Amino acid sequence: MESFYLAIDVLFFMYACYSWYYQASLEVKGVYRRSLLIWTLLVIMSCSYADILVNTTEIRIFFALMILTSIIDGYTGFGAKRLVVSGFFRRTVKYELIQKALVVNLFGEESSCILSAKDGRQYYLRFKIAAPSLIQTLRRYLGPDVEIKTGPTLL
Repeated sequence: MESFYLAIDVLFFMYACYSWYYQASLEVKGVYRRSLLIWTLLVIMSCSYADILVNTTEIRIFFALMILTSIIDGYTGFGAKRLVVSGFFRRTVKYELIQKALVVNLFGEESSCILSAKDGRQYYLRFKIAAPSLIQTLRRYLGPDVEIKTGPTLL
């Protein structure tokens, strides 16, 4: 069983390195998503509360890597070649897959966008820039063929 946990730790470490690489390549960073870290800590606390947390080094390393990865994965944004999104199962999206964008002006200099992919998935990104600047950024990364709409302003 220890070799199973060790293999999981190695895979999780490789994922953390992959995720760290794409975080380092962000050219336009979004707002940090604290919710990912909060949910990770809640899962770990519930495991330790229910005595699921076995006192083995491999499981402790797994939970440490899980916390590290959730800290790293907090930022979303635009990289040179790919869109960086938040999530354990899909970390990057090719720009060619995005077909529509909806930009919403939130509060003053904050805005968000919902990007719709050709496969039906949607990705939510939030930025500390005004909506007109975000639209220019979207045009630069997504190209002129992507339909960009502006939504209602939220106060």
